[in-house]
Amino acid sequence: MTREQDSANAAATPTVLLWSRLVQGAAAVVIVLSLTLLLSPRLGEAIFNLVYFHQLSIPVEVPSLAHGYIWFANGIIGAVMAGWMTYESNFLSDPAALNEALASSTKETSLQTTH
Repeated sequence: MTREQDSANAAATPTVLLWSRLVQGAAAVVIVLSLTLLLSPRLGEAIFNLVYFHQLSIPVEVPSLAHGYIWFANGIIGAVMAGWMTYESNFLSDPAALNEALASSTKETSLQTTH
């Protein structure tokens, strides 16, 4: 980190830093799971089924011809989610800018409610 980034992070409130780091951690988990859906469809589907259905296989019988389409759709969803989370992580990596954005939006909201 540079000195400018260190001083900018020091200017951010502790609450903003905490939430920034928590959301960055969650985004990292989503990126890993999304890339699993994209790069290893069988493993990604097993993880998805384990999280949502509490078992490794889907509770409904799916025709074998549909598996290719399901894995293709999961790959697209995984790529999109990984892209969103990468953007979000980059946005949240600068807590001072996030703190400034929150302060300006709060100021605009208070101005709108007073008039």
